Amino acid sequence: MFEDQVRRFVTDRIYKEIPPRIIDHLWWVIDGLVQANEELSCIQIFKLKGEEDRQNIIHQQLNVPFFKESTIHIVDGEPLPESVIWAVDTGEFQTLLFPEEMY
Repeated sequence: MFEDQVRRFVTDRIYKEIPPRIIDHLWWVIDGLVQANEELSCIQIFKLKGEEDRQNIIHQQLNVPFFKESTIHIVDGEPLPESVIWAVDTGEFQTLLFPEEMY
């Protein structure tokens, strides 16, 4: 899962609401797991929580025991409000989306 880095997409809502730096970070986290040959499920779950000058990101997987936390320091702008973003690999392409956009 998630080996193909060419067919990656974001929904319109992700594009409008999530800064490019955060989007790039989410893909970077997934790429690191792929390079480390970690087991990946088809759905990666990212929980974002903003605090003052930083964005905390909790990364989990669907049906695979996994938990990792990372922090991005905010230089310009405000941290994002609490939200959840999924990265979904269908086998044909990969998409970042909000869970409610799945169906």
